Amino acid sequence: MDKSEILARLAQDKPLFHYMSEDEVRRAAPAGYTLGVGEVCFGVGPKVLRWIAEHLTGDMIMFETGAGLTTVLFATLAQHHYCCTFKSLETDKIRDYLERIGVPPEKVTFILGSTDDTLPRLEIGKILDFAYVDGCHGYPFPALDWHYIDKSQNRRPARDGQCGAPPGPRTLRVPGGE
Repeated sequence: MDKSEILARLAQDKPLFHYMSEDEVRRAAPAGYTLGVGEVCFGVGPKVLRWIAEHLTGDMIMFETGAGLTTVLFATLAQHHYCCTFKSLETDKIRDYLERIGVPPEKVTFILGSTDDTLPRLEIGKILDFAYVDGCHGYPFPALDWHYIDKSQNRRPARDGQCGAPPGPRTLRVPGGE
Protein backbone atom coordinates (compact mmCIF):
# COMPACT_ATOMS: atom_id res chain seq x y z
CA MET A 1 0.00 0.00 0.00
CA ASP A 2 1.51 3.35 -0.98
CA LYS A 3 1.25 6.73 0.77
CA SER A 4 -1.85 7.97 -1.00
CA GLU A 5 -3.63 4.62 -0.55
CA ILE A 6 -3.06 4.43 3.21
CA LEU A 7 -4.04 8.08 3.70
CA ALA A 8 -7.26 7.52 1.70
CA ARG A 9 -7.98 4.31 3.59
CA LEU A 10 -7.61 6.00 7.00
CA ALA A 11 -9.84 8.89 5.86
CA GLN A 12 -12.48 6.47 4.59
CA ASP A 13 -12.43 4.01 7.49
CA LYS A 14 -12.09 6.55 10.32
CA PRO A 15 -10.94 3.82 12.72
CA LEU A 16 -11.61 4.28 16.44
CA PHE A 17 -8.59 2.97 18.34
CA HIS A 18 -9.12 4.79 21.64
CA TYR A 19 -11.66 4.22 24.40
CA MET A 20 -12.94 6.57 27.10
CA SER A 21 -14.05 4.97 30.37
CA GLU A 22 -16.47 6.64 32.78
CA ASP A 23 -13.54 7.64 34.97
CA GLU A 24 -11.63 9.16 32.05
CA VAL A 25 -14.71 11.10 30.92
CA ARG A 26 -15.18 12.43 34.46
CA ARG A 27 -11.50 13.49 34.71
CA ALA A 28 -11.63 15.24 31.31
CA ALA A 29 -14.71 17.32 32.14
CA PRO A 30 -12.98 19.91 34.42
CA ALA A 31 -10.57 20.66 31.55
CA GLY A 32 -13.55 21.55 29.35
CA TYR A 33 -13.79 18.33 27.33
CA THR A 34 -17.26 16.98 26.63
CA LEU A 35 -16.79 13.33 25.80
CA GLY A 36 -18.92 10.24 26.05
CA VAL A 37 -18.03 6.79 27.29
CA GLY A 38 -16.93 4.50 24.46
CA GLU A 39 -14.77 4.36 21.37
CA VAL A 40 -13.26 7.58 20.08
CA CYS A 41 -10.46 8.75 17.76
CA PHE A 42 -7.84 11.06 19.23
CA GLY A 43 -5.81 10.88 16.02
CA VAL A 44 -4.06 13.78 14.37
CA GLY A 45 -5.74 15.44 11.41
CA PRO A 46 -5.31 14.59 7.73
CA LYS A 47 -2.86 17.43 7.06
CA VAL A 48 -0.50 16.15 9.76
CA LEU A 49 -0.80 12.58 8.50
CA ARG A 50 -0.06 13.74 4.95
CA TRP A 51 2.96 15.75 6.12
CA ILE A 52 4.35 12.74 7.97
CA ALA A 53 3.72 10.42 5.00
CA GLU A 54 5.57 12.78 2.67
CA HIS A 55 8.70 12.42 4.82
CA LEU A 56 8.74 8.64 5.26
CA THR A 57 10.56 6.11 3.15
CA GLY A 58 10.28 2.34 3.13
CA ASP A 59 13.75 1.82 4.57
CA MET A 60 13.16 3.84 7.74
CA ILE A 61 12.93 2.54 11.31
CA MET A 62 10.33 4.46 13.31
CA PHE A 63 9.49 4.98 16.98
CA GLU A 64 6.39 6.46 18.53
CA THR A 65 5.04 7.13 21.99
CA GLY A 66 1.28 6.91 21.97
CA ALA A 67 -0.76 4.94 19.47
CA GLY A 68 -3.42 5.57 16.86
CA LEU A 69 -3.67 6.67 13.24
CA THR A 70 0.04 7.49 13.13
CA THR A 71 0.83 3.93 14.24
CA VAL A 72 -1.00 2.58 11.20
CA LEU A 73 0.76 5.07 8.93
CA PHE A 74 4.23 4.24 10.29
CA ALA A 75 3.64 0.46 10.24
CA THR A 76 2.37 0.62 6.66
CA LEU A 77 5.06 2.85 5.15
CA ALA A 78 8.24 2.13 7.13
CA GLN A 79 10.52 -0.87 7.23
CA HIS A 80 9.71 -1.33 10.93
CA HIS A 81 7.86 0.59 13.61
CA TYR A 82 8.17 0.53 17.41
CA CYS A 83 5.14 1.81 19.31
CA CYS A 84 5.15 2.44 23.05
CA THR A 85 1.74 2.74 24.70
CA PHE A 86 0.20 1.63 27.96
CA LYS A 87 -3.22 0.55 26.68
CA SER A 88 -3.45 -3.00 25.37
CA LEU A 89 -6.95 -2.35 24.05
CA GLU A 90 -5.44 0.17 21.60
CA THR A 91 -2.75 -2.23 20.46
CA ASP A 92 -5.32 -4.99 19.94
CA LYS A 93 -7.53 -2.73 17.82
CA ILE A 94 -4.54 -1.46 15.81
CA ARG A 95 -3.24 -5.02 15.22
CA ASP A 96 -6.70 -6.08 13.99
CA TYR A 97 -6.91 -3.08 11.67
CA LEU A 98 -3.41 -3.66 10.27
CA GLU A 99 -4.34 -7.26 9.56
CA ARG A 100 -7.55 -6.18 7.78
CA ILE A 101 -5.63 -3.82 5.49
CA GLY A 102 -2.89 -6.36 4.78
CA VAL A 103 0.06 -4.98 6.78
CA PRO A 104 2.22 -7.87 8.05
CA PRO A 105 2.20 -8.05 11.88
CA GLU A 106 6.00 -8.28 12.04
CA LYS A 107 6.27 -4.68 10.77
CA VAL A 108 5.31 -3.28 14.19
CA THR A 109 6.57 -3.97 17.70
CA PHE A 110 4.33 -2.81 20.52
CA ILE A 111 5.97 -1.97 23.83
CA LEU A 112 3.30 -2.01 26.55
CA GLY A 113 3.73 0.16 29.61
CA SER A 114 4.33 3.70 30.71
CA THR A 115 7.26 5.31 28.92
CA ASP A 116 8.90 6.32 32.20
CA ASP A 117 9.23 2.58 32.89
CA THR A 118 9.76 1.09 29.42
CA LEU A 119 12.02 3.57 27.63
CA PRO A 120 14.92 3.50 30.14
CA ARG A 121 15.07 -0.27 29.55
CA LEU A 122 14.82 -0.06 25.76
CA GLU A 123 17.79 -1.80 24.16
CA ILE A 124 17.45 -1.58 20.40
CA GLY A 125 20.73 0.14 19.53
CA LYS A 126 21.14 3.27 17.41
CA ILE A 127 18.69 2.29 14.68
CA LEU A 128 15.93 4.90 14.69
CA ASP A 129 15.41 7.20 11.72
CA PHE A 130 12.27 9.01 12.87
CA ALA A 131 10.61 9.46 16.24
CA TYR A 132 7.15 10.80 17.03
CA VAL A 133 6.51 11.79 20.64
CA ASP A 134 2.75 11.86 21.25
CA GLY A 135 2.16 9.76 24.36
CA CYS A 136 1.52 11.23 27.78
CA HIS A 137 1.41 15.00 27.29
CA GLY A 138 2.01 16.03 30.89
CA TYR A 139 5.41 17.22 32.02
CA PRO A 140 7.93 15.64 32.40
CA PHE A 141 6.89 12.78 30.09
CA PRO A 142 7.60 14.39 26.68
CA ALA A 143 11.06 15.50 27.87
CA LEU A 144 11.83 12.06 29.30
CA ASP A 145 10.53 10.35 26.16
CA TRP A 146 12.77 12.53 23.99
CA HIS A 147 15.78 11.89 26.23
CA TYR A 148 15.49 8.11 26.02
CA ILE A 149 14.47 7.93 22.36
CA ASP A 150 17.37 10.20 21.39
CA LYS A 151 19.79 7.50 22.61
CA SER A 152 18.50 5.24 19.83
CA GLN A 153 18.73 7.79 16.98
CA ASN A 154 21.05 6.57 14.24
CA ARG A 155 22.60 9.98 13.49
CA ARG A 156 22.87 9.41 9.77
CA PRO A 157 22.35 12.52 7.66
CA ALA A 158 18.97 13.34 6.22
CA ARG A 159 18.72 12.24 2.59
CA ASP A 160 18.43 14.93 -0.06
CA GLY A 161 17.79 17.64 2.54
CA GLN A 162 14.47 16.08 3.53
CA CYS A 163 12.53 18.30 5.91
CA GLY A 164 15.10 21.03 5.40
CA ALA A 165 17.01 19.57 8.31
CA PRO A 166 20.78 19.67 8.67
CA PRO A 167 22.60 16.33 9.01
CA GLY A 168 21.65 14.71 12.29
CA PRO A 169 18.87 12.67 13.81
CA ARG A 170 15.76 12.07 11.73
CA THR A 171 13.34 13.14 14.40
CA LEU A 172 10.56 15.36 13.18
CA ARG A 173 8.16 17.21 15.42
CA VAL A 174 4.71 17.94 14.12
CA PRO A 175 2.60 20.59 15.81
CA GLY A 176 -0.58 19.26 17.39
CA GLY A 177 -3.76 19.43 15.38
CA GLU A 178 -3.91 20.40 11.75
